[in-house]
Amino acid sequence: MKASNYQGDYTYQKVHVLSKGPALVATVGSGMMDRKLIIGYKKSGILGGFDKISAVVRIAYYGGDGRLKVSEKVIEMRKEWHGTGFMTPAMIHQDYIALVDNLGFRGIHSMELAFFAGSQWDSNYNANYSLDPNEVAASNVQFVSTDGGPEVNPSCWDFIVSQMGK
Repeated sequence: MKASNYQGDYTYQKVHVLSKGPALVATVGSGMMDRKLIIGYKKSGILGGFDKISAVVRIAYYGGDGRLKVSEKVIEMRKEWHGTGFMTPAMIHQDYIALVDNLGFRGIHSMELAFFAGSQWDSNYNANYSLDPNEVAASNVQFVSTDGGPEVNPSCWDFIVSQMGK
């Protein structure tokens, strides 16, 4: 990498994990991949015994016109195969923000999560699990993998799964 003038850790994947109750949010990124978001729901939550659950993801973000916009999407979550709960696949922002215009995307202002299975909900007692991107980035629960690539590598997944079990 020295010949390209990139930093030596340019391809390293960096993971940040934030847990709020049974809700878990992880980001994975490097210099050569779009930042990915992974949402988890721990088995210890009230929906942990179900076969499948869904997450309602409400995002406030800045559109290309600089105005704050809100998008809400329902994302199905599959059981994590180690039995720690439920997880989404690694997603880029188009996967979890339903853009209602063609004005583009500047960044997330805040995120709220609620989870459901059938008629049973876990919405943090109607307050939702709320966070902002700075909380995730500032989390001291971090991992760095020297393995690169355009997709989340197995050691990063293993770290996130280990946090699901806590």
